[in-house]
Amino acid sequence: MKTFKYIIGIALVTLSYNCTSVSEEDLIDNTPPPDFVNFEEDIRVIFENNCWQCHGTTPQFGAQTSLVFYDEVVFGIENNNVIGRISLQPGEPGAMPLTGVRLPQNLIDLIILWEEEGFLESP
Repeated sequence: MKTFKYIIGIALVTLSYNCTSVSEEDLIDNTPPPDFVNFEEDIRVIFENNCWQCHGTTPQFGAQTSLVFYDEVVFGIENNNVIGRISLQPGEPGAMPLTGVRLPQNLIDLIILWEEEGFLESP
């Protein structure tokens, strides 16, 4: 009987350490992208929050181009490998942003989707 209680005790302790309320799904942003991604509602804010410090209307800190207006962002994606550069890991040559903090993958995916959908400017 003592052995049985010991086995039950070990099983309960083991189960309590293996059970958690956090799942892999909790760690992934499953928010579906909008039906049609557009610059004014979806993309502009990404660049505003993550790029304008250097790539503002007057580029600073060694930035060569502005990424404020629709045409500038489209040009940057098509001609300056913006998506490739934001997709690099921090520390890799050419990685953006220079702060060393990579954009979350869901934001990069949204920019890629915007490109795939043909760079819609507004809804």
